Amino acid sequence: MNAALDQFIRLVGTKLAMLPKVSAEDYEGLRAYWGAADAILDHLEAEQSAKVSRRGDNWTLSLGGVRASSTGGAVSLLRNWKAGAERRLAGGAE
Repeated sequence: MNAALDQFIRLVGTKLAMLPKVSAEDYEGLRAYWGAADAILDHLEAEQSAKVSRRGDNWTLSLGGVRASSTGGAVSLLRNWKAGAERRLAGGAE
């Protein structure tokens, strides 16, 4: 389980690092940024058996035995999941 969780952490971290850099004034860039973040969640669902729930502002991600939630969209959800997974891997609480 630890090896699989470590792989998921690396995958999510790599995908987050690949998100396009944008500024708050770059509306088209922001749309691409949010679209890319949504695509990460879609990939995790399709290819990694993740469970993603998008209900209004309440989003959840379950992957590798770690569950995270966010009201800040896909990027915050992925960051929250990654932080929780790193805590779990280090032996701390989820």
